[in-house]
Amino acid sequence: MDFSDEIIDAMMRKGYLEEAGFNSAGDPLYRITPLFYEEQAELVEEMKKIDSDLLNSLWFKGYIDLMMDENGLGFIYLNDKSDSWINSDDLVEEEKAMMYLIYSTGAYYGANNS
Repeated sequence: MDFSDEIIDAMMRKGYLEEAGFNSAGDPLYRITPLFYEEQAELVEEMKKIDSDLLNSLWFKGYIDLMMDENGLGFIYLNDKSDSWINSDDLVEEEKAMMYLIYSTGAYYGANNS
């Protein structure tokens, strides 16, 4: 078991993660539970900042399009450049991980900004 598997296992034992299905490659997908949001509020806020920074960077570099609806809910759209993320020298590993997340889940929605 590698380090990331150990973290996932520990978070599942604490009730912080639950299985949410599988992606198209057969890899398991996980969802953060309400308990995690309650007990780790400061960490959740930090994670939101990191995600926001990564998404903004991907948007500035042209790998995704970001749009908001009339309720302030953000949506991420793939564009013509999106498919080139995996072989890009332009992206750091964290940005590539975010692109993998976007592709593996099929959809990614930002937080409600209202």
